[in-house]
Amino acid sequence: MDHSPVGVALGYRAEYAGKVVGVSGDTIDTAGLRALSANADVLVSDVMNKSLVEETECAFGRIPGPRFEKIFRDIRSYHIDVTEVAEVATLVMTHLVPAADNPAQLDLAFRQSVSSIYNGTVIVAEDGTEVVIPIQ
Repeated sequence: MDHSPVGVALGYRAEYAGKVVGVSGDTIDTAGLRALSANADVLVSDVMNKSLVEETECAFGRIPGPRFEKIFRDIRSYHIDVTEVAEVATLVMTHLVPAADNPAQLDLAFRQSVSSIYNGTVIVAEDGTEVVIPIQ
């Protein structure tokens, strides 16, 4: 995983009984992420809605003090966009940026954004979300 300039980010791939699960730490779209998620039944990945973060950056750019504008510009360079995630059977989106507590906001910012271009099952994870993979 590549989370530069922030320190180490890891990803894991587990294979058991013909099933594959990939778990990504913070990352951008990389060959490593693609290899980790190749033919996966489930991918758990951080995601960012970069267009919303860019709008927030622009809003901060209109007020004095460049600190927040810079933060919102920088974070887009080391997180994967919701539209860049790998095609897998089930995508579990976690560590959502921007964060939202309202289910309608989560649906609009993440589920709808990816569902229009994604053929698999999409889950917007919350604390305690469980995903069961049937093993025959």
